[in-house]
Amino acid sequence: MDEDHQPALFKLTIKDLTSLGFHHRDSTSSPALEAFLASTLNLSPNRVSIVTDIEDGEAQFIVFPDAESESPKDVDVDAVARQLNSLQDACTCTVIDVDDSEEESIDEETALKLWREQADRTSHLPPFPSPDGEMIAPSHDPSLDSSTMATGDAFASPTESQLRRDPTLLEFDNVERIHVDDPRIRKKETWELPFVISGISAASTSDLLLEQTLIENFKEIEVRTGNRETLADNGFVNSLPLSLIDALSPSSGFTDHPECGRIVFSPVQELSPDFRAHLRPFACAFPGGGDKKFTLTLAREGFGIGFHKHNAAMFMLVVGRKKWYLGPESVEDDKPTHPDFYTTKSSHKCIQQPGEVLHVPSNWYHEIFNLDPYTAGLQALPDE
Repeated sequence: MDEDHQPALFKLTIKDLTSLGFHHRDSTSSPALEAFLASTLNLSPNRVSIVTDIEDGEAQFIVFPDAESESPKDVDVDAVARQLNSLQDACTCTVIDVDDSEEESIDEETALKLWREQADRTSHLPPFPSPDGEMIAPSHDPSLDSSTMATGDAFASPTESQLRRDPTLLEFDNVERIHVDDPRIRKKETWELPFVISGISAASTSDLLLEQTLIENFKEIEVRTGNRETLADNGFVNSLPLSLIDALSPSSGFTDHPECGRIVFSPVQELSPDFRAHLRPFACAFPGGGDKKFTLTLAREGFGIGFHKHNAAMFMLVVGRKKWYLGPESVEDDKPTHPDFYTTKSSHKCIQQPGEVLHVPSNWYHEIFNLDPYTAGLQALPDE
């Protein structure tokens, strides 16, 4: 999924409630204010979301790009501010630069609180290509009706379905393996293509991430979850909070839509101190310098996060095997991307084994298929 078109963040200062059509302070609930903003800006209601509680006449809100447009564009932030500021003495609206303005940004605790309280997590998301290329609406409650399984057989296993799209699923691998002590690791050109780093001993410490180990020690810990479609476009924001035991329960999303079941995709920094300490041996073992952001990833057999790109990343696989499909940024120019991304439209394919670390270059599109009943690992991104 192209990440070029991002939501825009604004601050609204309400000066006169009655001028905005609110007759008393209690009427300025978040849903009422969202409805007012959508109507005033002539936007569909699912494109506007209040992200902070209304306090002292101020609130922050997000405007999402038009997911239904055939050619989505960035939000015209100047037009939004100008339209609301035209209400003269009733309110003022300013654009918040989330990159440069620490003063206006939402603190981590507030962001987590708002994330937990979200009622609607996916209606703003644009249609996303299913494994077979049909455009579908991302949802945390997928049904078999929205899945275009290649077999047309609701009882086919995820691997059986994917084998019909990619007959080489369990065999083909053209990604180079380089030992962590190999001098090529220190050469810039090595990092321009996907490659697998081998020989990292901590990555083979699988007992720490075994399903039973995590459930015995951290079953009530809150984690972020999603699936192939919901996590592809700014997945942290759209994720669904669950306890670890519920996230891993077969009755909690894995069996309803087996090809594209639930995935745990949770930033390590948000986990409890004892859970972070449990994961520290893996985080410390990643090669390369610089600060990194780590994300815990747990999944069942079937698809991981769908077709997407981001900054250069590494993924350490500790339990299970994954099939990776990768291609340079230009692959998106040749639409439709699916289902051919699993065959001719991906230049690199990798069957990642436990104990291996895969490097994905910056802005390379990739998609993952989990080959075993349970997989576990950590993603590392530059902390920028």
